[in-house]
Amino acid sequence: MPARGAIAALAAALALLAAAPAAHARGTYWNLLGVGQGETVDAVEFATSTGTEEPPPSFVNQRDLFNALLPAGPNVRTRDLHRFFKPAPLSPPTTAAPEIPKPGVTIRRDAYKVPFVTGTTRADTMFGAGYAAATDRLFLMDVLRHAARSRLTELAGPGAGNENLIADVKQLDVTDYTEADLQTMFSRLKTSQDSEERQVATDTTAYVAGINAYIADARNDPTKMPAEYGLLNKPLNDWKATDSIAIFGLGGGRSADAAMALQEAIARFGPKRGRRVLNTFRNLDDPEAPVTTTRRFPFDDPGRPTARATALLDRSSYQSIRRVQNASEATSGKALVTLRLKRHASNAMVIPGARSTSGNPLMVAGPQVDFYSPEIFNELSLKGPGIDARGVALPGLAPYVLIGRGTDFTWSITTAQGDLADEFAEKLCANRDKYLYKGRCIPFAHRTRTLHWEPGPADLALDPNAKPVTYTVTSKLSVHGPVVGTATTNGRPVAITLARSSFRHEAESGVGLMRMNQPQSINGPRDFQHAAARLTGSYNFFYADEDHAAYLQSGWYPRRARHTDPTLPTWGTGQYDWKGFDPSTFTSKRLGYARLPKDADPPRGYLVSWNNKQAPGWRASDADWEYGPVHRSQRLEHRVRAALRNNGKLSLGQLVGIMGDAGTVDLRGQEVLPWLLKAIGKPRDHRLARLTSSLARWHARGAHRRDRDGDGYYDSSLPVALMDAWWTPMVHSLYDPVLGRRLTDRIAAINQIDYTPRMGPDTWFYGWMSYVHKDLRAVLHRHPRRPPAILACGRGNRAACRKQLRATLLRARARLIARYGSLDAIHIPATCPVTDPPSCDQLDFIAAGAIETPPIPWQDRGTFQQAAEPGAP
Repeated sequence: MPARGAIAALAAALALLAAAPAAHARGTYWNLLGVGQGETVDAVEFATSTGTEEPPPSFVNQRDLFNALLPAGPNVRTRDLHRFFKPAPLSPPTTAAPEIPKPGVTIRRDAYKVPFVTGTTRADTMFGAGYAAATDRLFLMDVLRHAARSRLTELAGPGAGNENLIADVKQLDVTDYTEADLQTMFSRLKTSQDSEERQVATDTTAYVAGINAYIADARNDPTKMPAEYGLLNKPLNDWKATDSIAIFGLGGGRSADAAMALQEAIARFGPKRGRRVLNTFRNLDDPEAPVTTTRRFPFDDPGRPTARATALLDRSSYQSIRRVQNASEATSGKALVTLRLKRHASNAMVIPGARSTSGNPLMVAGPQVDFYSPEIFNELSLKGPGIDARGVALPGLAPYVLIGRGTDFTWSITTAQGDLADEFAEKLCANRDKYLYKGRCIPFAHRTRTLHWEPGPADLALDPNAKPVTYTVTSKLSVHGPVVGTATTNGRPVAITLARSSFRHEAESGVGLMRMNQPQSINGPRDFQHAAARLTGSYNFFYADEDHAAYLQSGWYPRRARHTDPTLPTWGTGQYDWKGFDPSTFTSKRLGYARLPKDADPPRGYLVSWNNKQAPGWRASDADWEYGPVHRSQRLEHRVRAALRNNGKLSLGQLVGIMGDAGTVDLRGQEVLPWLLKAIGKPRDHRLARLTSSLARWHARGAHRRDRDGDGYYDSSLPVALMDAWWTPMVHSLYDPVLGRRLTDRIAAINQIDYTPRMGPDTWFYGWMSYVHKDLRAVLHRHPRRPPAILACGRGNRAACRKQLRATLLRARARLIARYGSLDAIHIPATCPVTDPPSCDQLDFIAAGAIETPPIPWQDRGTFQQAAEPGAP
């Protein structure tokens, strides 16, 4: 028996060596996770942190690295990257003490508390991934599974201003799933004819077992029990596979808002001109929009829309559905936990080897999911048979690294907001609880959730008047998806439903993620692109290995019925369904792999994304109107292009410097201000002359919002304050007279006018920069491509435009003097006390648990950042 056991152990070891390819020694990999890895905090650690008013070290052990890049600006050398990042090897330090949660699983942690999971078998590795995730993020995982089910209120209360309750209600627009729905999705993976989908289910089962092993340990060991459960007086329940499936759906097009804007435009300008005017603002396929690839990828074209396919909603008739039946119980008390998931703020830069100084491809990239305490992401390294990857995961979602590196390649993701959702208008029958579909009146599916919350000790400490509350939340669905609102067409009521192609299919994305963690699955850019294409959601994937740089946009983009208008609600009676639509499985025909935007080793020498337009001919979703001539990706692209001009080449340090420098730029100051100053001209009024001179100098220096000298205030306080005070009133003064305030407000409800850093890290994605930029060029006769259908500044008259801009600038000056006393007294702090709403640009950390992390100066950067040079010696 002993001999047989030794032979079995030797065979297992040989199998492990054969299954896991040898790690390549070549390559330079750095990364950074927010300001710290974070951890599960027990009651004693929480008490210590409360007493010292300092978070545990693991919450801020990368803060100095993060902040160091701000004063460094663009002048970064490759040899100095250790000042701004930590190394990202695949193997743990040999001196790290092992933790063995079960035989076959070893977890070692480096100096930054990053766990390195090694498994004897693949199942052991997945188990270890679950155990490590729970060790670092167990309570946050509980928050995520509750939020994904629209039940965060039960765990954390309604939140300050009912934020958690509102989040629960909004989540129903996206994933109104029952437990049976979630179980069906997981069972479909387990029984799939696709062996890779079955492997995802098997990996998930082992991952769940690892999470539950930690939960069992925590119930018996107070040092492993998250303090939040005692503070909230909530139970710690076991993890289920359906919890992970639910988190896959966290976070579609909304064409009803566009329909309301269209009706306002028609009411003001008439049917034909109203449509032309509105198209000026929609930016469906603006030829001036910055793109990630210059290759043309035409979006699905259903042909010229017909009136009979489109449900034209009556003016101002749309109303969001009222889901909370007893809102009178709502509270505005404080909360220990809130969750505000940002949509998109990630960026990426990838340089082919031909344009790098070393001859190796370069990547500097990072996803942005806001800044939490602890971070939403957790970093880990996984090594086992067929698995070798390091990076960040979304705890509870899946046992895989979502973004990171493999043995000889690296990858990252930005949100793509592609058009994979439509709204359908359901014709109501005489019985308003039924709707017309394929000639029959069929009932809506009704669902009711009861959310009961009892305040715990922490809740009562924050709000002594907190009382138990019970909310009844109702929802209903048609064959197309959740009902999100009601409206009328020609006076007749309709229900508006949101159809999303990935509805009930989120978990199938696991195959693509699994491949990225398997070195044997990725042998070049084409393998990676095919892996990325397996994701059902809309994301931009970026890749670099020692020879190539590549890109692909993922997503299930449905084929629309002929002569429908995807930008407006479509009749849901059946004849205008997506091609091949099957309500029982929620599947339809979609654009194939060949149609997805993609590129590899682009001749222009770079791939850049900051959630911008993907390719010429590709269309954004109905809810995204910002793909015009000005986009925040230009903060990166202009700097990259300048460096590559005249056959120039970039080092990894220079690319990091570009990312850091771009991260403090005010996009209005970089792109729109030069045209504003041209239109204003050279004023004789000494007051205006001082203002325009200050703004011009600010633009020439890069239009930054930053404190480089460390005195606690912005280096260019006057122009920053002036731009903030001038922008929104100026935009209204230009557009309200020509559009009417009602139409301006309708458009602003989709594309917000004022979107400064104080609104969070999702900065400069929205805003009317493109509209003002193109309008001014048209007024100044600079002939923009696809000029606006209506001119705003001075109604197209240059002299009137100049007068209008000068007047609004003087009014901004007056407001600043009224606030500060004089222009010389303006000093904008880089950090300030945490308030709601924020009083400065700083990055405030959202509490995802009991520990608070102090704010840091604003930088428009990823939550997780990588700097990589695969193949470098």
